Amino acid sequence: MLKLNPKFHGIIDYLIVILLFLPPTLFQLPSLTSRITYTLAEIHLVITLCTNFQFGIFKIIPFKTLGKIQLMISIILMTIALHLSAEEDHGAQLFYLSVATVIFITWRFIPYTTPIQKKYL
Repeated sequence: MLKLNPKFHGIIDYLIVILLFLPPTLFQLPSLTSRITYTLAEIHLVITLCTNFQFGIFKIIPFKTLGKIQLMISIILMTIALHLSAEEDHGAQLFYLSVATVIFITWRFIPYTTPIQKKYL
């Protein structure tokens, strides 16, 4: 099975932050959807900056804990998407499902249980 290293994971995490920050403005998402999306981007950025891996700056959050957090985030995003009415906000529904899928796939292919080797830090 394909396993991604923590360095690649850090790159993906920062791309997810960008993916969350841009759409509210680019696609003129509704106000509530924009606020939720910006909040998720800020949370994801803080978590990434505080994770103990190569791209983390503060290295407070253990890498294994990051895996648990990202699994929860993907489930929360899927739940939000499924509770949005497709008639009311189909674009936001697809957006949240897409971001949840990217985070879930990243979570699935990262060996969070493997200790991070010094070469990654």
